[in-house]
Amino acid sequence: MSRCPLWIPTCAAVCVKSCGAYKANWESPSIHVTHSQEEAMALADLMVVMEGGKIRQMGTPQEVYKHPRTPFVVRFIGGSNLLSGEVVASHDRHSTVQSQGGARFTIPIDAAQVGDKVVCSSRCDKTGLASSTVDTNALPDTGVAVEYCGAWVPNTPAQ
Repeated sequence: MSRCPLWIPTCAAVCVKSCGAYKANWESPSIHVTHSQEEAMALADLMVVMEGGKIRQMGTPQEVYKHPRTPFVVRFIGGSNLLSGEVVASHDRHSTVQSQGGARFTIPIDAAQVGDKVVCSSRCDKTGLASSTVDTNALPDTGVAVEYCGAWVPNTPAQ
């Protein structure tokens, strides 16, 4: 079971925010190399995610966050669970996937063919709990504990 990470401000995050404020005044292009997802998302106009010296995805931070193209990019961005399965039906730009555990769910993908092996991601911020009567895009589970983590929302003054 994975947990959705709670973003907590750190010294690095404060520095990123400061750099971001100055970024608008930079007159020449710059390249910032980092292993930090937070820095990449905060500073980049164009983000390039690399693995083993190879580009895995390139796009705006919003594009990479919302539409990661590989399991590596999903793991780099964080906050997702990966589900492996096989396409068992394809219709109207959607495909039905059966997970290795037997659960079925429908995803918006139009290039998949029946029999294709796929890996899907489920973002924790797009997931919720439902009653046991829900049968579409639901994975059966049993809660064993509830942990209150609070919430942190960045307070950015209006410009």
